Amino acid sequence: MLRLRLLALSLAIALVTLATAGAQAASYTVASGDTLWRIAIAHQTTVDELRSRNGLSTTTIYPGQRLEVPPYERRHTVQAGETLWKIAQTYSTTVEALQAANRLNGTLIYPGQILLIPATARPAPPGTMPQLPGVTLYWVRSGDTLWGLARAYRTSQEAISRTNALRSEILMPGQPLYLPVGSTQPVEAMGPRGPQSVGFGELLDWSAARWIYNVGSMGTAIDLATRQSFNIRHLGGSNHADSEPLSPRDTAIMKEIFGGWTWSARPILLKTNGRLLAASMSAMPHGVQTIYDNGFDGHFDLYFYNSRSHVSGSLSPQHQANVLRAAGR
Repeated sequence: MLRLRLLALSLAIALVTLATAGAQAASYTVASGDTLWRIAIAHQTTVDELRSRNGLSTTTIYPGQRLEVPPYERRHTVQAGETLWKIAQTYSTTVEALQAANRLNGTLIYPGQILLIPATARPAPPGTMPQLPGVTLYWVRSGDTLWGLARAYRTSQEAISRTNALRSEILMPGQPLYLPVGSTQPVEAMGPRGPQSVGFGELLDWSAARWIYNVGSMGTAIDLATRQSFNIRHLGGSNHADSEPLSPRDTAIMKEIFGGWTWSARPILLKTNGRLLAASMSAMPHGVQTIYDNGFDGHFDLYFYNSRSHVSGSLSPQHQANVLRAAGR
């Protein structure tokens, strides 16, 4: 009996030792086609670091070889509507790192799939979309309609619209929606909340800001420096919020603030749907329009944190800095 107890104690100590070691380092088994470069991307480290950790004098590796690598801190369960790009944004990593970490040859993923997230990936930035109990967080894809989503998720268009306080039936790719799956009853969703300082706007990631300022929403743009304001409406857009001044008077105030039409951006506070959001905007008329009697030929660009250019898909340092200024940072 005593020997059994001693054996059990020894096993327990061994398991604790292994768990402690596993928290400090992880093991990776090389698969066919792997390279040190690919493995380094997967774990967001460098080839030199892998060589140093494993005492390798060259970059040659072989299938079945076990390598010590930085550990994975978390796993992510794929939700309906998510893409690798969206998950990479959530964890501040890259699509390539996720592909390498999970040995994916493409970008196809499916609901319920578990993905490894590299240990060096950071948590989601402040002001992103929260998961809510009882609903599915869905990211709109090109071609989606309210009717199609309602049918696919066994709900109704009205339930989706009311749950998300939609101001239009127009959906934009990448737009977040809470879907009350299997129910036609709308869900009370407060939506995202970001940090906010007194006298400044709430800092929200673009992915979350567009849930509040969705297509068709109206708001008041307040220039941070002069505190002059004018009314606007959200026209659409996937990478940022294309918007229009509501009336000739609003256009005149906007032109006065900017000193004429320009691509140069200014920090803006956007008062919309009961919230005050940190934003940045330029004042150059361009592209399509839906309001034809406002004296503004086209629309202007309204950016939130991590909004991107429609043309290049890149972040704008000027807009990013302006949003942070509008947030009091």
